Amino acid sequence: MHARTIAAALTALAAVAVLSVPAFGQTFQVNVTEKNSTCALALTTVHKPHTSIVFHMINNGTVAHGLLIWGVHSAMIPPKSAGDIMVDFHRAGTFRYACLAGTYNHPRVIKRGIFRIRA
Repeated sequence: MHARTIAAALTALAAVAVLSVPAFGQTFQVNVTEKNSTCALALTTVHKPHTSIVFHMINNGTVAHGLLIWGVHSAMIPPKSAGDIMVDFHRAGTFRYACLAGTYNHPRVIKRGIFRIRA
């Protein structure tokens, strides 16, 4: 009886794990460190086509910061906080990004750049 309960629990856990995997099957993280007038992506080129990229933003500044990449706008991260934005890239290519500071309605661009995904 106890073994059946454990087996059922493990089966349910495996089902949840399978359902929580992104549609592309893989996720990759890129750290983004933002200060009041600077922004730095840990990687500007990755070799992961057909993947979901999680941009982990670390705000070390004194104002709110955000990220705009490939038309996807993050929430504005409060000072001394961190946040994530996930972007699904369907193909290899070059994608423009902008690091933002200020408010969500009227952000100021502090840096623009190119993020590349290679096959």
